[in-house]
Amino acid sequence: MTPIKNRHPERMAKTNMLRLLLLVAGLKASIATQTLSECKKLNGSFHRENEELEKVATEMWQKYDETCDTTDRCVLEVGDQVAVTRLTYMNMRGTEQYDAVKKACQDLSTDDAPTTLCRVNSELEVPGDERNVMFFAKREPVCFAYACSEKQAEMVEKAPLGCDPTTHNCIIHSEDADCGTRPDGAGQGNCKLHQKAIDEDPAYSEAKDALNIAAGSYCKQTEDESNAICEYEVKPIQITVGENFRTFENDETFLRYTDACYDAGGQTCYMSLNSKIVGEVVVFNLDVTGDYNDFPVCFPAECAHEDREAIAKEHLATNMANKISDALGDFVVRRRLSGESVEEMNVNEMRDHLKQRLLATNSDGETCPLGMKECEANVVDFFCTGRDGIEVDIVKLTASPATTISNALGTFLTATLLAKFLFL
Repeated sequence: MTPIKNRHPERMAKTNMLRLLLLVAGLKASIATQTLSECKKLNGSFHRENEELEKVATEMWQKYDETCDTTDRCVLEVGDQVAVTRLTYMNMRGTEQYDAVKKACQDLSTDDAPTTLCRVNSELEVPGDERNVMFFAKREPVCFAYACSEKQAEMVEKAPLGCDPTTHNCIIHSEDADCGTRPDGAGQGNCKLHQKAIDEDPAYSEAKDALNIAAGSYCKQTEDESNAICEYEVKPIQITVGENFRTFENDETFLRYTDACYDAGGQTCYMSLNSKIVGEVVVFNLDVTGDYNDFPVCFPAECAHEDREAIAKEHLATNMANKISDALGDFVVRRRLSGESVEEMNVNEMRDHLKQRLLATNSDGETCPLGMKECEANVVDFFCTGRDGIEVDIVKLTASPATTISNALGTFLTATLLAKFLFL
């Protein structure tokens, strides 16, 4: 059989050449891009070998930290650790304790001064060493004297949930009552005088105590999902952390820092970043908001732009994690976990977990690691400048001797342009 001749030898030659050019261009791009680990090593040696840069960097950050609290540059706000208990008394209707309160109130009623079983909503706080506890009691049954109005709930129910501020460590924030339809003339008269007789009645007092004790026992069963009477949760600790470096950029220590960076052959990069992490961190439930503006880092010119950005982001995450974990150190001590070594370990553990969360990934690349509800760290702006203040883009690394062949053949862009020429 006579072989079929190639009717387009020029086109085939051009195609093969294009393939070769694209292959070599891809090789060049792979070699020319500095990996993140290599950039970290290069950055480390760059700073170690430039003593003047390290010296002025230390002086700059020391001056910055000293003036941080007296200016608007730094923000670190840590809220209290608060637990919330929501108790719904209406779900206790039909129980022995609820019926006892209802009966005791009815027994105190007379034709001239009929009592009313009202429902009172209360909000109170119980401060604690470990955490403050907020209580929200809904529709607690309270016996109102005929002379007392709904607006006098605080006068009638002096000890919501059995907590009397005059004898207990609790703070009543608010109370309101719903008494429904009442006889004509109710809510007028000397409330304090007539209510005193009800409050001092042994049967009513004992019934109220028994009801509150029963409600408390339900609140201890927080792991029971079928528990509709009492709900318990620990609210996240609200934390706001941030730094604004822009107002420090005219300080003499910063100017010496940038000069030293340029003298060493480096470039100064600036990062602005917003972050949000919500969820459990070791032993704490946190809601953290971070806001950093123009955080400076000096890099060697040889590092690729994307690698610098990743390293600068790690610097910021470390800075934020250190500040937050130090602020939470007092909480760790107060919890008295199980000795000094364990406490120290938990502070370090918090710092590591916070850093992972701020970077929105862990060592396995999992997004929002360790069960976080929300996990974001968004780079708003990142740019680098030379001594002239002009922004620089990605800086290509100098090729090693083994890569000189790729230099002769050009970049991917060159290959693309040649390809267009070959197909003309």
